[in-house]
Amino acid sequence: MHVRFVGEADDGISVSSQHARALAQSGVTVSFDAGSAPGAESGPRADVIHLVTFEQRSNALLRRLVAARMGGAAIVRYWAGRDVLWAKYHEPTRDFARALVQLGAVQACRTTALAEELAECGVAATPIPVVSAHLSSIVQPRAIPSAFTVLCYLPRERRGFHGGAIVEALVRRHLAMRFLILGETGEKFAGLQHVEPLGVVEDSARAIQRATVVIDARLDGALSRLMLEAMCHGRHVVLGYPLPHGRLARTVDEFSAALRSLRREASFNLSGREYVCCEHDQHNAVRSLQRILEDAVGPGRLNLAFAGGFRGAAAMLRNPHLLGQRCFPLPDGETLPPEAGPLRVLLRDTSDANVAVSA
Repeated sequence: MHVRFVGEADDGISVSSQHARALAQSGVTVSFDAGSAPGAESGPRADVIHLVTFEQRSNALLRRLVAARMGGAAIVRYWAGRDVLWAKYHEPTRDFARALVQLGAVQACRTTALAEELAECGVAATPIPVVSAHLSSIVQPRAIPSAFTVLCYLPRERRGFHGGAIVEALVRRHLAMRFLILGETGEKFAGLQHVEPLGVVEDSARAIQRATVVIDARLDGALSRLMLEAMCHGRHVVLGYPLPHGRLARTVDEFSAALRSLRREASFNLSGREYVCCEHDQHNAVRSLQRILEDAVGPGRLNLAFAGGFRGAAAMLRNPHLLGQRCFPLPDGETLPPEAGPLRVLLRDTSDANVAVSA
């Protein structure tokens, strides 16, 4: 089976990178999209396309996927979280999702909660465990550091979406705590001696081993791989969405109170480690992913789904809307409903990033 990854770069951090490396180690042939029609590039033909994508600003990707489906490639779309937010509140992205359903694409996601949200958009997705080489009982946790240390992820892009305001408030409120910040390059916290920016790293394990507790203040409530990896290393986690054996916090005061409590009672999160090793063990997670991909190209699935997918693809190719080159506008943050607050922040992050680049 040859799996071609479309939509994300092989940067060592993305979902696609994690899935590709795990599958390759299991003997599956993998490659990354080179920009032409998926499944139609030179070299071995892709049996199945592994797709992770977010907002749709045109029909360019859909046209390529239709061509690949006509060529016989199966499609498996994996939903991580932010993509669900776009599908819920951005009509062109929702139309794209429904078009993939018409193409017979197999849908997978990280959690049951995401599957329930996708069902409201007309997408039936199967939850599978999170894939990471750091999620295994083989992982040996290291001792908790003597100095109370907080680790968080705060990328330069999507800073607000990842809870930048909460992290910055915690940094300034807890001067006696040490903070390690993945993704941060240093400009925002220049001059603060208790903050160490770690930049972009592929291997989060070393950072986790240096931490006492790991926090996730992201706004969309999607499960973070970093949180699971932290629990596998026996670390406590504080996060803005429910997770077994994690501490729930949504405001600065709640995050702050959790950190103070954990500082007084620094210990291993043994129940969290047991949960992760049971529910997201690397071997079982890779098998679940591989099974989804194999089922998508298996004879039974292909016979049942290909005819319908082929007809759907043929119908789409006759659609002038699909063939057009028109770009789709992003939603107006001011007109989004109150429950779309995370997307509003994400749009603001995008706008701020564009301003920074132009400056």
